[in-house]
Amino acid sequence: MFDKPVFVFTTDIDWASEHCIQTLLRAMQQRGVIPTAFATHESPVLAAANAEGNVNVGLHPNFLPGSSHGDTREEVADHVFALFPEARSYRAHAMVDDSHISMAMKARDILYDSNICLYLQAGLVPLHHWTGIPRFPMFWADDIHWRRDGDFRLQPYEDLFFSPGLKIIGVHPFMFTLNLSDHETYTRLKPKIPTLTSEDADELFSSSHGAQTFLLELIDAVHEKGFAFQTLEEVYNAYPKEGIV
Repeated sequence: MFDKPVFVFTTDIDWASEHCIQTLLRAMQQRGVIPTAFATHESPVLAAANAEGNVNVGLHPNFLPGSSHGDTREEVADHVFALFPEARSYRAHAMVDDSHISMAMKARDILYDSNICLYLQAGLVPLHHWTGIPRFPMFWADDIHWRRDGDFRLQPYEDLFFSPGLKIIGVHPFMFTLNLSDHETYTRLKPKIPTLTSEDADELFSSSHGAQTFLLELIDAVHEKGFAFQTLEEVYNAYPKEGIV
């Protein structure tokens, strides 16, 4: 199944404003891509897109200290499942992970997760977590890319992206909307994440190479080369389950 690139577009909602979520989802819909969105909070835009089949929704629980989702693993899990009870996948905020978290999510009928990033690693395949939850590792994420001093032009990485294996892409609506490319700018603008408006976005949008230009360039290249993006659910459903208990 993974002797060719298998592309999946995912997004960690990360408490983004409705404008940010709408900007990302609209761009994906225009390009025929159904993203897998890991939800953090109530969003009418995300709920409507989910009802229309334009997004595959998973959960993005925050298990870090001081989380608005709750003080214990169980409280956090209960909080996010109340948002989208039908969700069957998750990626924890900051990819926080331990055995107790995995067990808590498994107990609520999570079927698979994407709770690790193996940045630009060739030949990625699903990992078999001991709980029996297949783990689908990310190949690339916008914030990890800038922490690794990555170039936000596709060309230096094109051969890697089109090599065999899982190519799960991770992006954040806020970074996408403003086309961010460095941690310093993100840190300065971070307080605007839950409130960013279209007027703010017009003023703060970066016109250089950034998360948005990189991702749109990648999507165009995927389509030009005859490939397509799948949802994480589609990959899970197609993945052989023999040997997973």
